[in-house]
This record gives sequence, C-alpha cells and structure tokens, in this order.
Amino acid sequence: MVFGECCIGQQGQKITSKVFEKLRFEYAMLLSDTFSGEGNPRFGKLVSKETREAIGSANRGRKHPIRSDEYRKKLSASLTGRKHTESHRRKISEGKKGKKGSIPWNKGRTGVYSEETRSRIGVKKGTPPPNKGKKMTPEQNKRNSDAQRNRKKVQCPYCNKIIDACNFKRWHGDKCKHKENQ
Repeated sequence: MVFGECCIGQQGQKITSKVFEKLRFEYAMLLSDTFSGEGNPRFGKLVSKETREAIGSANRGRKHPIRSDEYRKKLSASLTGRKHTESHRRKISEGKKGKKGSIPWNKGRTGVYSEETRSRIGVKKGTPPPNKGKKMTPEQNKRNSDAQRNRKKVQCPYCNKIIDACNFKRWHGDKCKHKENQ
C-alpha cells in the first residue's frame, strides 16, 4: 500500500530517486515485519528432502547479498593464515587464464594511439620517477606524518563523519549522499 502510493505520487508530484529508495526500504521493512514468524504462511511447516534439494540446486551459483561487517570480520579471521595446496593454486591459475583483465585491452590492436602520443609514452617510460630508489630520512617521514595528522578536519552536517577539508568539498556538505531532498 505504502509502496503503491509512493510509485504513483501524491497529486501527480514527481518522486526523486532518493525519496523512492527511502520509501522502498520502508515498504520492505513493513513486509518483513508482516511475514515474519507466525505471519508467514509457511510458519511451522516442514520441508521435504526433495524440496530442499530442489531449492539448493536453484540457489547454487547465485551471488550472496552484502554481508554485515561482523560476518566479514569473522570470515576474515577464520581465513587468515590459510595456505592453498599446490594443486589448488594450479587450478586457480588455470581458471584465471584467458579471463578479462589478464589480457591487456589493446593487445593486438593497432592505431589506438597517435604517433605523437606513442612517442610521449616511450619517452616517459625511459625516465624513472625522480624519487625512485631513494629512502626518506626519518625527519622527512616525521614531517609528512605531522602534515597529514594536522590537516584541517570538518564534520559533515548530514552524515556526521569527520573528514579532511579536501574530501569534505568533494564528497560531503551539499554533495553528501545522506542529504535528503528538501
């Protein structure tokens, strides 16, 4: 009911995507509350083994929804330090061969870059970065660390995150995704 009114709008008003998402979420929560526990038509009914196998085969290979931070931390802790066997490594390697990302996008193509661009790339490849191979002194490290630590921090009025001024201008303030249309 709520979701239907949202889609139609009140008195022919346009609904923005942010308002639509908010109403859709509220509607989903309402449905969840309605069909949880004894409100669910399948409450207390047992599922046969054949049905469970059919459901399992239908769901096999589907991507999982985003999991909670707590779940991801537990999973990370359980997998930390785990070693793959040599045969498993070989299988992973063979599975990745020929996939997108392993072959450069411009392999075998000609005429992608102009001669001028290719000559600039060649010159750039020949000159190493000015700081390559140089170690920073402890004083430089301390100076850079202090500069980062002393950056001006700002709190976003919409999401209450405290961030540095550069990121505030780019992602927060009037551009914050938590700002509601007013």
